[in-house]
Amino acid sequence: MNHLRTIDLENLPPTDCRFRPDLRAYEYGALDLGAKEKNRLEEKQRLKRKEREQNEIEWNPQWFDLEIENHEVL
Repeated sequence: MNHLRTIDLENLPPTDCRFRPDLRAYEYGALDLGAKEKNRLEEKQRLKRKEREQNEIEWNPQWFDLEIENHEVL
């Protein structure tokens, strides 16, 4: 389903989720490898966040702006 053609590779951003190694491993049936890779990526993210907090570095998303609208919770 997520097979990428050459034309796809040329037009997709490097952040496209189909390039994630954990998802690719899951697609090919390598469940253990997929789980290990997913855990590795999550731990890397946690470490980066911890470093930012310790160094009091404010994180701002590169691609999105946070906008909060008034919504009622039902």
